[in-house]
Amino acid sequence: MNRKSVKSRVRVHIRRSESYSLILSGIKSAEVRLLKGIICGIKVGDMVYMIHHDKKICIEILEIKVFSSLKEMLENILIRNMALPGIEDSKCERYYEQFYGKEQIERNKVVALVFKIH
Repeated sequence: MNRKSVKSRVRVHIRRSESYSLILSGIKSAEVRLLKGIICGIKVGDMVYMIHHDKKICIEILEIKVFSSLKEMLENILIRNMALPGIEDSKCERYYEQFYGKEQIERNKVVALVFKIH
């Protein structure tokens, strides 16, 4: 039996309407989160629901990149462009500070979940 048919799908909540629209249109292809909680259990090949209010889309995790810090992730131009399309370089760090406090960002590793819509 396929493990994906048995395992319940993880749900990742997307706060910003613009981010959800970019995922849905295929422009945004990586989601960056702090490496903690439910995110730690996500593996390559997992199917994950991206939820925004009452809408959801299913994505498949293609690759997981772990960075020692937010700064290190932001230095990776490819990942930054996949995760933050249309956001100016100078505003990227502040973008994440709206979701996580500076202390949390400094205390945790950062993970980029590279995905495709399933």
